[in-house]
Amino acid sequence: MDIAHEALLEGWAQFAEWRQEDRDLRRLEQRLEDAYEEWKEREGVEAKERDNYLLTGGLLAEVREQQGVLSERLNNSRPALMKYFADSDQKNAENVAILKEALARADMQEASRKVRDKLLFTPAQTVEATLSAIDLVHRSQQDFAGDVVYPAQDALHRAWFKIRERLKLEGHSSSVHSVAFSPDRDRIVSGSADNTLRLWDLAGNVVGSPFKGHSDWVRSVAFSPDGDRIVSGSFDHTLRLWDLSGNAIGSPFEGHSSSVHSVAFNPDGDRIVSGSFDHTLRLWDLSGNAIGSPFEGHSSLVRSVAFSPDGDRIVSGSNDSTLRLWCVGTWKDELRYCCNLLMHHTALAFPQTAAAQSAGEVCQQVWERPQSAEFLVAQGNALARRGEVDKAIAKITRAKELDPAITIDPTARANELADWSRSR
Repeated sequence: MDIAHEALLEGWAQFAEWRQEDRDLRRLEQRLEDAYEEWKEREGVEAKERDNYLLTGGLLAEVREQQGVLSERLNNSRPALMKYFADSDQKNAENVAILKEALARADMQEASRKVRDKLLFTPAQTVEATLSAIDLVHRSQQDFAGDVVYPAQDALHRAWFKIRERLKLEGHSSSVHSVAFSPDRDRIVSGSADNTLRLWDLAGNVVGSPFKGHSDWVRSVAFSPDGDRIVSGSFDHTLRLWDLSGNAIGSPFEGHSSSVHSVAFNPDGDRIVSGSFDHTLRLWDLSGNAIGSPFEGHSSLVRSVAFSPDGDRIVSGSNDSTLRLWCVGTWKDELRYCCNLLMHHTALAFPQTAAAQSAGEVCQQVWERPQSAEFLVAQGNALARRGEVDKAIAKITRAKELDPAITIDPTARANELADWSRSR
């Protein structure tokens, strides 16, 4: 009897426990449903405002804890409630992630500040600060999906700038006025107020002896495009060309009446331009011969000169507060220009001298086929006007062979011009 009574009491206690659990679940369901209905009433309002009525805090935690039981009870009867819970849980996870990222960024900012302070105020801790900066990169990659955020980059850059060995190239005995890299980027040339140039490797070692030849400050230096030559401009009014061993190539380039402030090679490496205190630019070949007259236009010293990438233009900068753009070309460009200008001139089209005859032949070598054809038509026209009809027909016929786009009837054109000339 006691055993049965005891079993009955235990069963009743368990029943009471189950009943309480059921009451708790039903209360939780009711709270869930109340929250859902409040959220549902906000249909039509902005999503951001409506999100404020999703589950949060303790209620969300309780539903999450009872998710398995609630799913069995509600998935069929009230699936919208479980969808509401799922949306709430997802939004909460997003908010937590945003908060964690904000905290991580704040922590990163603080750690970066500490690195900056160590580098700035306690130089003895430079190595320690650098290690901390490197660690910040690792932490950033961990906390931000592989991304190195700005505070970590900033700390690393400051540490790098502080700890790196700043290479000092020493060898000149006075101020350095101009430097340039070689095209292969393995050499540096410098020009100095000690009247010399020096060549350096990238480890800061002097290559060879000083380049001696100028009698005053070296104001500007430049490598040739192939890297085999160096040009320098000096306060001694001259330019000099050098090989990489420091040997002067030829004589000084003389022509400026004052100091040379800037020099540059053209892209082909066969021309050099210089700018001077005498207010002019000059163009040179590699033998030191001045090409043409000085470029005049500036009203004060020319401080800087440069070629365009195609070599057809030069730009200059002056103390007169202006830049100037200049047209320039190779001898082939100049030849083509002269030939084009004289194409229809009778002196070239109907040559009367051996020089004119030779000039016509040279021009046809530099012209494209359509231009040569145009010139032959001009020659044919000139011959026809002089009554040499057969020669005119031959010229125009040859022109049509070079350029099929020409539709002139050679015979008709030659006779027409010859008749017109006789009728005058």
